[in-house]
Amino acid sequence: MDAQSTSLKNALCGPKYRRATWVCFFIQFFHQFSGIQAINIYANRMLVQMTEQAGSFPLTPLQGTYVLGAVNGVTSVLAVACISFFGRKPILYVGQFAMGFFMMLCGVSVMYEENMMSFIAINFFIASF
Repeated sequence: MDAQSTSLKNALCGPKYRRATWVCFFIQFFHQFSGIQAINIYANRMLVQMTEQAGSFPLTPLQGTYVLGAVNGVTSVLAVACISFFGRKPILYVGQFAMGFFMMLCGVSVMYEENMMSFIAINFFIASF
């Protein structure tokens, strides 16, 4: 049976595909809890707060949003090459560890009001996502 003739029932419950289907489902389900959507949606508001909190933040909220969008776009394009070069499992493991590290770094930076470090950590978090 090839991929075009596989039904939804076989993909979800068939012995050949069910394990891979459910593993991928749960990886993606829990991957969305990483917080990337909150960063994408509320980035502008976070940058406004950084600018208001400390006048020394060098970017305007609009410029910061452009930087975050560019990092998101460029690393999404580069991800295709990384998958073929490194493989999916190493990228998954290293990426999850890197996301956790950069989120922790971002949190510590916010706690100590280091806005530029927080912004850099957010960019690295997006890149590792």
